[in-house]
Amino acid sequence: MSHAPTHPFIDGQFREDRSSGTFPLVNPATEEAWAELGQVSETVANQAIESAYESFESSWRDLAPGARARILFDIAAEIRHRLEPV
Repeated sequence: MSHAPTHPFIDGQFREDRSSGTFPLVNPATEEAWAELGQVSETVANQAIESAYESFESSWRDLAPGARARILFDIAAEIRHRLEPV
């Protein structure tokens, strides 16, 4: 199972949310759990939504599609790199 962080990542930092636990992310084809995801409280979820909206309004929506694509491909590559077995 993956050892990805389970705390929410908001405004460039991981946030502690002690009110909730974790739940397994299950591959529907194999029915095997492959990661644990953190559950968050309504308060923390609202903070994440507000932060995302502010980021969209202040910069993301004005980026050219090619620039957005490069950012998303870089994020995907980093995720794949971190999930590779060591």
